[in-house]
Amino acid sequence: MRRSALTLNRVARKSFSVERKGIDFIPTTERYGTSRRLFTVWFSVNLSILCLTVGTLGVVAGLPLGWTFAGLALGNAIGTVFMAAHSAQGPHLGIPQMIQSRAQFGVLGAGLPLLAVVASQTLYAAANGILIQDTIRLLLPISGITAILLFATVTVVIAYLGYELIHRIGVLLSVLSGALVLGIIISLMSHVGPASMPPTNGAHFSAALFIAV
Repeated sequence: MRRSALTLNRVARKSFSVERKGIDFIPTTERYGTSRRLFTVWFSVNLSILCLTVGTLGVVAGLPLGWTFAGLALGNAIGTVFMAAHSAQGPHLGIPQMIQSRAQFGVLGAGLPLLAVVASQTLYAAANGILIQDTIRLLLPISGITAILLFATVTVVIAYLGYELIHRIGVLLSVLSGALVLGIIISLMSHVGPASMPPTNGAHFSAALFIAV
């Protein structure tokens, strides 16, 4: 009987509804999902226009392509170690990441990484809006400001509805964005030749650029 009630509770929780817990503790009876669901959330995010643009900055700044790849791979590998530990801590505490950080930094000390997160997420959202406006304007006859406001509105609505909608959109975008990126790669590779290779004049290894990447 208890297991049946738990299953029904989790099924009901999967319906689209407004998030009510916020930063509060999530009871074990209301938790559901698997690590597989996390894959599509992170995979779809990293196939975004912003991540694509950021990934090219090393080459644009003058770092050779090989060293740019190495910097991206090393940075992701190092970051994964800390994020994995943080992710493993989550199910034990049942609270969001920024609240979890109090265990490491203390209640007052956690204010410092909180400021960093607020700043980075503000810049992240702003960069997304700037980059996505041209795509929206190709689809709709609207101005740049209107496109950014439309993008921001949709983003806020998705965040307001929360967990389940975010996960389902992640699955959809993983498929669509994955197919799009694969198509672009195939198209580019079919046209690769000496004349199409980007110029490498001035490209050289720089420790500062490598660390930045």
